[in-house]
Amino acid sequence: MKTAIALLATLAAILFVLGAGSAPAQGRYNKAAFEKVMEQANRENRVLLGSLIAANWGRAGSTAETIEELSAEIRTLTPKRNTDRIDHFRATADSLGVWAGRLAAAAEAEDGRQISEAFGKMVGACVHCHATFRE
Repeated sequence: MKTAIALLATLAAILFVLGAGSAPAQGRYNKAAFEKVMEQANRENRVLLGSLIAANWGRAGSTAETIEELSAEIRTLTPKRNTDRIDHFRATADSLGVWAGRLAAAAEAEDGRQISEAFGKMVGACVHCHATFRE
């Protein structure tokens, strides 16, 4: 379990460092809209990590559900960089939502292995998206 917690802490640190991004209005980049959603997603990810470390499964599950909802909003944004890859951007946002949903279900079941896997995949989606689309 210590290894899983260390992994979660490392992944959360990576996610925190990657921070915010860019975004749209009518298919164009809208910095204010993008930053608003990303700031909220980053706050929720910090709450999620704290809940996982504290083994507060109820809070972890509800926070993961919020992240799942945010992924649908992220999907509507347009990044500043690599806008020609918007389908890939949306697929990555969808992946974030899928894994957040799986994390919520795993937290409800208190399944540590599934929680670790889902959290790692969520962070992987974030890191991949930021590496590809962040300005």
